[in-house]
Amino acid sequence: MSAFVRYTLARLALFVVTFAVVAGIGMIWFEWDEMTGLLFAIIALAISAVLSLLLLGGLRDQVAESLQARSQKLHDRFEQARGAEDVD
Repeated sequence: MSAFVRYTLARLALFVVTFAVVAGIGMIWFEWDEMTGLLFAIIALAISAVLSLLLLGGLRDQVAESLQARSQKLHDRFEQARGAEDVD
């Protein structure tokens, strides 16, 4: 499984868990309807974003490294093709 897929699944799982906790706590004080569900989702999104910055740094670094390697590989291919065109 690629680093990007693992990171994306980890972010999604973190949001789902955060949403469940926020909704569970919020249901103590509020009745469930469309607006409270949206409010809980927005709050969970903000909390999970902060938590992902703190908890998922290693996965994020792996994604950055794989993207850098892919970018360098594509750049090398482009330069090789450009050099081949200049040869007459």
